[in-house]
Amino acid sequence: MGEKLFRKQLSMYQNKSFADYVFGGNHAEASLARDLLERESKVLLFDEFDKANSIFYSAFYQMFDEGRYEDKNYSLDMQNSIIICTSNFLNL
Repeated sequence: MGEKLFRKQLSMYQNKSFADYVFGGNHAEASLARDLLERESKVLLFDEFDKANSIFYSAFYQMFDEGRYEDKNYSLDMQNSIIICTSNFLNL
């Protein structure tokens, strides 16, 4: 596609620090919103999306439905992005 890829491996995030990362913690701390602001691509890959605790899915609904991502500190326009989520669910 000729684009760099913004990639987050969600299986790596299983603890409270991931909650602060996704929903926004202290303004000076790393967060998904800050990483998205600094990205060089509109192609996003959330790898192993199914591995994150299901309580985190709600953080992504607005991004998927309306093209916006909001946390405690930032509001981002995500329109015109290609969002790919992978999982290891079996196809039965």
